[in-house]
Amino acid sequence: MALNDAMLVDNPTEFQFCTVAFAALEVGEESTLLTVSSGGHPLPFILRAGGEVETVGEPGTLLGVVSDPVLSIAEIELFRGDTLVFYTDGITEARTPEGLFGYEGLLKAMRASAGCDAAEIAERIEQTMLDVQSGGLRDDVALVVAQISAGAGAAERDEPVLTALKR
Repeated sequence: MALNDAMLVDNPTEFQFCTVAFAALEVGEESTLLTVSSGGHPLPFILRAGGEVETVGEPGTLLGVVSDPVLSIAEIELFRGDTLVFYTDGITEARTPEGLFGYEGLLKAMRASAGCDAAEIAERIEQTMLDVQSGGLRDDVALVVAQISAGAGAAERDEPVLTALKR
């Protein structure tokens, strides 16, 4: 809440706001506990190892708008092969000849990436969005992909490992 308070005090006569997203991972022996909170930021998705996609969390209030923003906290269990995808609205709001890339475009790209590692999922989402957009990008585009996998050294210990990629 310190960021929200600072934004309200810093320049109270001008309308300024930001979105925030927070994730914490607690890696366990059999699974990983994900805790997510959002303040006006697009909610992350989980791409399950089997190809199913789930939204994580509840939308929260933009920061810098009201003195007491609502920020919910959600927890979800992740398993080996599950992938967490955070993105900015620059991806879903990319313009295509038919309209916006949208959530459906993002979900389609994610589902087509099932079984891939974090780097390849990020690359496929980004490339799919760039391939269908018309004109230049109009907004920031950021993507963070984190995957629970049996990485180097983990196989001997049979523990999940987090692999993350930011674009």
